[in-house]
Parts: sequence; structure tokens; C-alpha cells
Amino acid sequence: MIARPTRSHVLIAVGLLLLVAPAFAPLQPVLEHDTHRTEFQNETQLEAEGYRVVEYESLSERGKALYVETLQNGGTYAVAADEGASDFRYPTAGELGDLDNATAYRGLAYVVVERPPNASLPPADERVESAQHLVNRSEEAAVGEETVGRNMSVEEVRAQIARYDVMETRTTQPDLTAEPALLRFGAAMLGVVLTGAGGYVSSKP
Repeated sequence: MIARPTRSHVLIAVGLLLLVAPAFAPLQPVLEHDTHRTEFQNETQLEAEGYRVVEYESLSERGKALYVETLQNGGTYAVAADEGASDFRYPTAGELGDLDNATAYRGLAYVVVERPPNASLPPADERVESAQHLVNRSEEAAVGEETVGRNMSVEEVRAQIARYDVMETRTTQPDLTAEPALLRFGAAMLGVVLTGAGGYVSSKP
């Protein structure tokens, strides 16, 4: 049988180890993919605003897999820092903060996946329902260049929107509800419990 002082010392030592361990193993950044529900008319508008358009067939196998996983996961998907795709840029918040205009920001932070016709992919995460609004807005414009909405039906504009999927990619810290963060929190709580239990045992007569 372990003597009481020894047992309490073990509990306290293990508890303290669990409390300080997270400091020596900080959370690692993750690569996040987020398909945004945006409003646009066609590829010309996207490129004019600085978005980088890439054909789905031109993506690497890893790029295709990450795009599909993002759609299947409800529009967001994160992987470890070494599990991204070379097709995508993963800027940090600091890198984006150094940019001085929105066009450069979009070019670095976003990629637009041009989906092939009749592809067996999950539905694009875009505002297809905004087609009518876009057509109405174009028709009401009194001046300016002729837009796609003036020449295309609502159905055709809807097809255009569904063809291009805007996705943001970035390097960020894991969410507090992500598994690594939860494991760290659990270890700290267990450390508190063990340290308290060790103190209680050592104080008993």
C-alpha cells in the first residue's frame, strides 16, 4: 500500500504536470476553408473585383478533395498546417492586414472554383436565389455598361451563379470548440482536480 504522503505527492505532481503541459505544447495553426455565400453575376465581375478564378478540373487531387469536403461539411473545413493544397493560398491575419486595398485582399484570401457543367459535386454554396434580384437591379440601372442581367433570363443568371463558388482560405488558430482546444482544456481541468485531491489527501491526519 502506498503511504499517504507519497500518494498525495504523486497526485500533486501529476496535476501540476497537466497544468503546465499546454504551455510547452501550444496550439498549432490550422488551414481553414470557407465557402462564402456571395452575390455576383458572372466571371467577368469576379475577376474585375480581384477574385482568382480556377477551374475545378485544374485543381490537384488534394485541392478537389478539400473543396468537396468543405461543401459536405456545411461550408467550413479545417485541416492541419501540413495538410493543405498547393492550389490555395493560406494567408495569415497579419499578411491580410498589410494589404492596402480590397482587390489585393480578394486575390490573396479567396479562390473561385469554376465548376464543370453537370458535375456530380455537392451544390455550390452561393446565393442562387438572388438571381431575380440581380436581373431586376440591372434592368433598373439608368446608366452604365451593359450587364449580363440585361441579356440573360433569371434561369440563366441562376446557372451562372451556381457555376462559380467563392471560397476563402486562411491560416488561423483552432476554434475553442475544436478537438485540440478541448483536449487542452480537459487536461487543465484534470490537473486542477488532481492537484486539489493531492492537497486534500496530504492534509488528512
